[in-house]
Amino acid sequence: MQEIIAKAVYFHLADTNVYCVTVHSCTVKEESGKEVQLLDENGCAVDKYLLNNLVYTSDLTGGQISQVFKFADQPSLFFHCQIRLSYKEGECKRSSDLCPNTARGKRSVLSSLNDDDNIREVDVFSQSMTVFEIDDPINSRSVRGLDERPLEWNWQNVCVPTITFGILIALLGIAILISAIVTALLCLRSRSNKLELSD
Repeated sequence: MQEIIAKAVYFHLADTNVYCVTVHSCTVKEESGKEVQLLDENGCAVDKYLLNNLVYTSDLTGGQISQVFKFADQPSLFFHCQIRLSYKEGECKRSSDLCPNTARGKRSVLSSLNDDDNIREVDVFSQSMTVFEIDDPINSRSVRGLDERPLEWNWQNVCVPTITFGILIALLGIAILISAIVTALLCLRSRSNKLELSD
């Protein structure tokens, strides 16, 4: 069973004032594929202990104080959120405005908004986020290694330049030719020795 470990962090979203922004359908995924939903399709928090409903301080800026969390025994997390952009006509109307203060379950709030023609959605993916354990030593060497993926040896990933491949084939051909000549000479020498002994 995997557990989630948490610590405080702040998410901040900003853009120009042409649109009204709603962040929704946020999930967090670990490297092996396990996924947890943070915000539903309306932008409402699914689990307020992981991430509460976002607070929008302007039409295009929103955020929330949250917990840094990770899956046990997994160093990296990948966040995926969708951003709904709608043209601002007067007041900014968001599906998340109707979210309950505590996340109880999913509701279809988006259908209550009338002007769906002015809505565009954008997927936002994060780079990997690494959360260290309290007992993990953090030094410059371990931080530099975060960007490097461990190399897995696979013969399909081997790429040899054409010139090198040609040289290797030529050397192999020469080795086979020399082996054939040496074998032929040894056979001839053996026959000549047998002929001399029989005389």
